[in-house]
Amino acid sequence: HLFNPYTQQDLTGNLQQVELQNNKIDLSKIDVSDALITKAKNNPKGKKMIIFADPDCPYCRVLEQQLVQNGVTDQIDIYRILIPLPMHPYAKQHIQNIYCTKDGDSMKVLDGYMLKNDDKQEVDLKDGCNADPTIANNAQQARSLNISGTPTVILGNGKLLQGVDINSINDYINAPKDEKIK
Repeated sequence: HLFNPYTQQDLTGNLQQVELQNNKIDLSKIDVSDALITKAKNNPKGKKMIIFADPDCPYCRVLEQQLVQNGVTDQIDIYRILIPLPMHPYAKQHIQNIYCTKDGDSMKVLDGYMLKNDDKQEVDLKDGCNADPTIANNAQQARSLNISGTPTVILGNGKLLQGVDINSINDYINAPKDEKIK
């Protein structure tokens, strides 16, 4: 705890509140037009979250598996923005496969990578499809938000979570309503 020696006040609570407010992100400033969206089957509170993910990131795969195992995908709308990290040499090709799949079911291809760990899945691609502009836009958006790692989750109340934090996601889902972003 941090105390003001003159007033004998505990300043820790105030500092934590400032830190919490500084970590809030205004979701209206995030372009989700290229996001892969899954709508919840049961979402009466209208909750949503945005995940910046790399399909080859092992932690992203753990998060996706936990979202399914905990029933989160049935309770919240999820917007996935895919960015390839430089340390994963096949991530960019995997994202191309996801966005350019011929059958149009991008989530099926993403699930193959993330849930089934199938890095060698056969994907028929649309002729002439080029996801490079989408990938560049997603990467630029991540940089503008100071996101440099995956998974990074932004809850509907603006709270930023880095890494696999299924407990905070569940707490958010069970909260009565989204807090207003200031």
